[in-house]
Amino acid sequence: MAIDMPRIEITQIPNKIGLDVKKPETTISKRKSNLKIQQKAGDLEINFDKSEINVDNYPARYDLGYKNYKDFSSENAQKGKQAVLSKIVKYARQGDQLMKIENGGDPIVSQAKQNGKPTKKEVTLGWKRGPDFNVKKPNLKIEYGPNNPSVNFKKGSVSSELNWGKVNTFLKQKAEFNIELIGSNINSLI
Repeated sequence: MAIDMPRIEITQIPNKIGLDVKKPETTISKRKSNLKIQQKAGDLEINFDKSEINVDNYPARYDLGYKNYKDFSSENAQKGKQAVLSKIVKYARQGDQLMKIENGGDPIVSQAKQNGKPTKKEVTLGWKRGPDFNVKKPNLKIEYGPNNPSVNFKKGSVSSELNWGKVNTFLKQKAEFNIELIGSNINSLI
């Protein structure tokens, strides 16, 4: 007869650990910087006096014979004086010649020839003066004032927020240990 031997069956179910994971989060917020620059044009001021030009035509007109009454009178008086003096010299010389007529030489004929000849005229080219110019230069004054720029700067900022992650552990499955005796019961007496 066959003996049905009992056997022991052991069943083991291990513990299982569960993990509940919450990932960490980082939030970064940024506010931009703001820069405004305003530049006004500089102040420029230019002042100047008017320039003056005085033109004196009288020297050129004088050389052409257009004279004022003072110069005209003075010149004519001088020419008259010279003419009178030269005629006095001429007439005195001629008088002396006539006074000595007895010496011969025919002074009347020679004086008539001298007085009858036309005077020689000379034609010459000459330089005539131009007008006199007197220039008063303008007085130039330049003033410049720069306008400084207006700078408005607002600094930006960066902020960060960190939410730490979490890991929770829990028992997902409880461990079990079973021992079973399978087979017939043997009673033995010793």
